[in-house]
Amino acid sequence: MTSRSNLTKQSISAVKWSAFGNIARYGLQLGAQIVLARLLGSANYGLFALGLTVLGFSNMLANFGLAWGLVQAQDLSEQDIRFVFTWQLVSGLIAALGLYLLAPTIAAFFNDVRLESIVEWLSLASVISSATAPASNLLRRKLDFKSINIIEVSSYSIGYIAIGVPLAYGNCQCSCRLDG
Repeated sequence: MTSRSNLTKQSISAVKWSAFGNIARYGLQLGAQIVLARLLGSANYGLFALGLTVLGFSNMLANFGLAWGLVQAQDLSEQDIRFVFTWQLVSGLIAALGLYLLAPTIAAFFNDVRLESIVEWLSLASVISSATAPASNLLRRKLDFKSINIIEVSSYSIGYIAIGVPLAYGNCQCSCRLDG
């Protein structure tokens, strides 16, 4: 009976932390996107949005689902985890290489040469995303949504709020001085 009670408590905690994490992320995203859109202007924000689209697609390719097996496996060994990590990393490297090589084609498709270097740099995110997928899914397996959501909210805050917004502001200030 205590095992079932413990699972119930873990499940309730997981739901609460997932709800908190989603609300916090969506709030941060909304705020950051509004600020970035204002600072970057429509042309640069459009590049940013295209970059996010490419990033989302490449992450989907890099994380094709092998790491999800870690959540579902009945018995899990260290060898299983190493196997999944290795193949996730290989898939991330393949997705990154493909994205990097397709950068000129993607830029041509959207008729903006500036997009090429953006896509090339964002290809690295496929490797990072695929490398972190096994660890994230091991946390999901443990129903440790508290850690997952703290990491996700913190990384979004650091990446977009602490780094992205000041860089966009600096870009805006630099552009304003050049225009003025």
